[in-house]
Amino acid sequence: MQEIYCYGKTPWQTFQDAKHLAQMKMLDTLHQIDTVNEVLSVNSSSV
Repeated sequence: MQEIYCYGKTPWQTFQDAKHLAQMKMLDTLHQIDTVNEVLSVNSSSV
């Protein structure tokens, strides 16, 4: 089987190296959603 390389790495190595970046991005997005929900709940409570 012929291996394909991404900048000198196998695709699996590239995935493993970048996995933490994707996880951090997902956590950032979840934090933003929580913040928006808090603002909306505060605004609706004051009405």
